[in-house]
Formats: sequence, structure tokens, C-alpha cells
Amino acid sequence: RPEGVGVADKEISLARWLGTQRKKLAQLSRQQVDQLRTVHPKIAASVDRWTAPFDHWLSRCHDMSEFVKQHGRLPRINDMSEGSLGRWWRVQNLRQKAGRLTE
Repeated sequence: RPEGVGVADKEISLARWLGTQRKKLAQLSRQQVDQLRTVHPKIAASVDRWTAPFDHWLSRCHDMSEFVKQHGRLPRINDMSEGSLGRWWRVQNLRQKAGRLTE
């Protein structure tokens, strides 16, 4: 890493770069998108969400349905194993209240 650049600076720089890739997704070649997917499984999952947001949304709906069937309650946001689904659910509620959740 460059002299004087800390780990946090490097992470911020990489996060900004990845955000730029998301914004410019339509301009990236198929090869570039495929290359992003090879970086790490978490990056691949993000790229898949960017390229097929409705499919991801449906998948999360299925996850929520299965969770409620299994546990009889909504996931807790502050629970390590449930937090991601709980935060997703909270965002859906906020979008619905703001009129930004489409039918």
C-alpha cells in the first residue's frame, strides 16, 4: 500500500471504487462484470443483486417467509444470525411507508 495510507483509507477507497462500479454497471462490459464476480463470493452476491434486483427481492421474501414459519416471529435486527434479514425487513417497511415499494 502507498506510504502514509492506512488500512481504513484503503478500505474507504475500495468501497468508493465498488460503489462507482455499481453506478456504472450498465457501462461495464460483460467481461468486467464477470471479473467482479470472481473477486469474492460477497462481491459476486452484490453484483447479482445489482443485475437482478427483483430476483434478490423475491429471494429475501422467501427467506422471510421461511424464517417466520420456523420461528413464529419476525427476525431481530440486533441478533447476529438474524440481523441481515431483520434490517432488510425494516427497509421494506420504510419504503412502503414512503410510497417507494412498488406492487
